[in-house]
Amino acid sequence: MTCRCEEDGHISGSWQFGFSGQMCLLFDSENGHWTVVHSGGRRMREKWEKDRAVSNFFKKVSMGDCRAWLRDFLVRWEEMLPTTGAHSLCLDLTIKSQSKSGQPWCQVQGSVDTKPFLQYDSDRNKVKPLGFLGKEVNDTKVWTELSQTLAEAGKELKMVLPFIKLDKKEMRGPPTLQVKMCCQREAEQCSGASLHFSLNGRTALLLDTMSITWTVIDPGATGIKEEWENNQELAKYFRKISTGDCSYWLREFLKHWENILLPEPTEPLIMAPDISQSASIRLVACIILLIITQLVLIASSS
Repeated sequence: MTCRCEEDGHISGSWQFGFSGQMCLLFDSENGHWTVVHSGGRRMREKWEKDRAVSNFFKKVSMGDCRAWLRDFLVRWEEMLPTTGAHSLCLDLTIKSQSKSGQPWCQVQGSVDTKPFLQYDSDRNKVKPLGFLGKEVNDTKVWTELSQTLAEAGKELKMVLPFIKLDKKEMRGPPTLQVKMCCQREAEQCSGASLHFSLNGRTALLLDTMSITWTVIDPGATGIKEEWENNQELAKYFRKISTGDCSYWLREFLKHWENILLPEPTEPLIMAPDISQSASIRLVACIILLIITQLVLIASSS
């Protein structure tokens, strides 16, 4: 018996039946398909194909029980491995001072561990989920909180944008501000957070919000750095949203990665409506006995 769980959450399972080292029969639990590998498995397939309870039992064990076992084993395995890296959440915000009709003035792309999971734009004022994680978390409370905070952050940055200037000679057209906010978590705590500020595609400033340390990348941004260093309220806001909000969102989103391996409901065994637990155990025992009996018949006929 084999079960597999892919990164996108897809689950598959299969059974291989053999006797005395000879493979006889294969069963694909995902589509319920039987394949005879050796002539000795033909009689077994003909009988089991007609017995829905047998097929459902094999599906339940390989795609339900086995998946749950795999999830638990992986949890234990991860606990045994040394922690070598942090998880990260990054939000890339683009703020335009002017935008054409029908085009958003604020757009956001979000990723967890470099995997995209959200998009946002000011026109719809709504966060769109992307990928498996986005679909997992888009109905949660933290998703709603993130949506509200992104809208507020866009407005705050748009208010700051008119006062951001680099070398005037090289500035052409309405300014566009790009802000890349990232936070990392390791050992159940925030281990790093930063903001990268670019203007019209030119990286200007870096802010380490863990230590509130500003670094000038473009000499033309020296004036911005000096002005923002003296703005305690702005620094406080940047620190809150990156080390506080961002780290909290990442912590909550990481919990949902575990749902990739959670077992999904499988088609139940066909039983009488009022069957008791002991009767269920007897059914499983009968199925196992049937498997053994068929293998003995194959052996005696060969």
